[in-house]
Amino acid sequence: MSTPYQTGGAAGPASASAPAGTAGPVTTPGPAIDPRTGAEITATHPHGGDDAAQPTMPSDVSLHDASPRLTPFWRTVLIVLTVLGILLTMNQVFFWNVGGVTIPTNSFLYLLIAVFVPIVFIVTPIRKHAPGSAARQRRGVPWYDVLLVLAVVGTSVYFAVHGIEIQEYGWQYMAPTLATVLSFVFWALILETLRRAAGLVVLVIAFLFSVYPLFAGIIPLSFLQGISYDLPTLAQVHSMGVDSVLGLPLQTAGTILVGFLLFGVVLQHTGGADFFHELSMAVFGRYRGGSAKVAVASSAAMGMMSGSAVSNVLTTGPMTIPAMKRSGFSARVAGAVEATASSGGSITPPIMGTAAFLMVSFVGVPYTSILVAATIPAILYYLGIFLQIDGYAAQRGLRGTPKDLLPRARHALAQGWPYLGALARCSRCCCSPRTPRRRCRTGWWVSCC
Repeated sequence: MSTPYQTGGAAGPASASAPAGTAGPVTTPGPAIDPRTGAEITATHPHGGDDAAQPTMPSDVSLHDASPRLTPFWRTVLIVLTVLGILLTMNQVFFWNVGGVTIPTNSFLYLLIAVFVPIVFIVTPIRKHAPGSAARQRRGVPWYDVLLVLAVVGTSVYFAVHGIEIQEYGWQYMAPTLATVLSFVFWALILETLRRAAGLVVLVIAFLFSVYPLFAGIIPLSFLQGISYDLPTLAQVHSMGVDSVLGLPLQTAGTILVGFLLFGVVLQHTGGADFFHELSMAVFGRYRGGSAKVAVASSAAMGMMSGSAVSNVLTTGPMTIPAMKRSGFSARVAGAVEATASSGGSITPPIMGTAAFLMVSFVGVPYTSILVAATIPAILYYLGIFLQIDGYAAQRGLRGTPKDLLPRARHALAQGWPYLGALARCSRCCCSPRTPRRRCRTGWWVSCC
C-alpha cells in the first residue's frame, strides 16, 4: 500500500546546475524524504531496491528488545499460550465441543486464567530495574516466576476440573480442605498479577475491596454495612464464586473481547496501520504541524479498530514519532502527542475496549446507544488535540510536508478499501439487534473476513 514518492528537498526537485548563460545559484538535489516516517531515503521509493533505507522501529519500543527475559524458549511458550487461549475461546463461543465435551462456563473461565495469567509472570518482572542494571540484563525467567506460573496453572486447572462440583455443591461457601487452601493461593496469585500488570495503587484498591467483607458487619456507617464472612469463606467466594474473579468483567473479556482484540491484531499485521497512516498523510500532511496531525488521525483510525492504547502506540508510534521529531517537534512533545492520541482509542467507536461491553452487560443499555453516545466525546477529544497541535505549530512556525512528497489519497483508498469495509462491517454487526451469543461472534467473523 505504498505510493511512489518523488525525490527532492522541501522546495521540490532542484536542478543540478544552472543552465548556461543564465544567472542563478547552482543547486544540488535535496535528500529524498519518506513521508511515512520523515526519514531520508536513498532510493526513489522507500522500499525500492536493496539499498533503500528502510524505516525501522526504534529500539526503545521494540518488542524483541524489551526484555532479555524473553529467550526463544519463553517466546515459544508465549505463542503456545496465546494460541491455546484463542482456540479455547473459539471452542466456547462457536460450540465446537471438541471431543464431545461441553465445558461449563466456570471451567472455561478458569482455563482462560490458566493460559493468559502466566503471560504476565513471564513478561513482567517482580519489580522494575534500572536500565543497564545486572538484574535488567539477566536472561530468562527467574525460578520464582516459574513457580508462580506453575502455581497459577495448577490451581486454575484444579478448579476447572471440579467446575461442576463447584456449581452443584456450592463450594464457594462449603468446600473441601484442599479447595479452601488453593482458594487462598489463587486469591494471592490474582492480586500479584494485578500488581504487576496495573501497579501498586490498583493493587491496594483491589485488596481493600477484597477484604471489605471481613469487616462489613462491624462498620459503623450504615450505608457501608453488609454481611460479614470469615476468612476461609471469603477466599472461597473470591476464588469459586461468580461475583469476584469469575465475575462479569472476566466473562465479558472471555466471550466478547478476545474476538475484537484478535480483529485488531489481524488488522495491524495485514497492513492496516500503513493504510491509515498513508491516508492520514494524504489528508493532513500538507498543513502546518502536519506530522503531528497525521499521528492523531492515524492513531484515531487504529483506535477505532483495536480499542487498545498500548497496541496503538506500538503500531503507529514507530512511524509517527520520528516524523514529528524530524519536522521540528521536540521528543517530549512528539511522545506526548502519540500517547494522548493513542489513549483515545478506548473511547472511540466501534470497539472502545472493555468498557463499552461491560456497560452493556452491567446496565443492559443497547450497544447502539453506547456507540452513539461515545461518538460526540470522541470527536471533541480529537478535535481538542488537533487545536492544541495547530496552535503549537503556528507558534513555532512548523510547516507541513510539501504536497509533491505526499501519497495520494485516491491511490491509498484504491489499495486499502478492504480495511474500511472491515470497519463498516464491524460497526454494522455491533449495532444490529442480536443475541449476546451472536454478538460474541462478531469480532471473530470480521477477523476471518
